[in-house]
Amino acid sequence: MFEVTVIEAPAAAEASLDPMRARLLAELASATVLAARVGLTRQKVNYHLRALERHGLVELVEERRKGNVTERMTRATAASYVISPTALVNKYHDETAEQWRDHHMIVAVHPSAHHGRPDADGRNREGVLT
Repeated sequence: MFEVTVIEAPAAAEASLDPMRARLLAELASATVLAARVGLTRQKVNYHLRALERHGLVELVEERRKGNVTERMTRATAASYVISPTALVNKYHDETAEQWRDHHMIVAVHPSAHHGRPDADGRNREGVLT
């Protein structure tokens, strides 16, 4: 397992940013165990795990036969993932830089940046939304 993997492919970035798949990556176990944890059916969890596997974010470790069911054990291929900005830019190349930023970026502002009361439009004197 790698310590950090950089995701360069737009499709892999999209797969990793799906909220359910991101949660499955964080809690990796068998599909049966994950299904109980996240409240989905085993089949839906397997669907998401196979999508992550297709993009190299998880790998098959073992298959166990339990009655008429084959349990697939997977693990993450890295301890953490970093999405390359080029993966997102390539995915959204038709958008202007401003549209892309507005759609994909969340700006965190430290509370000390909020000075004074907000204006009628919800912005403080520095233009920061409050």
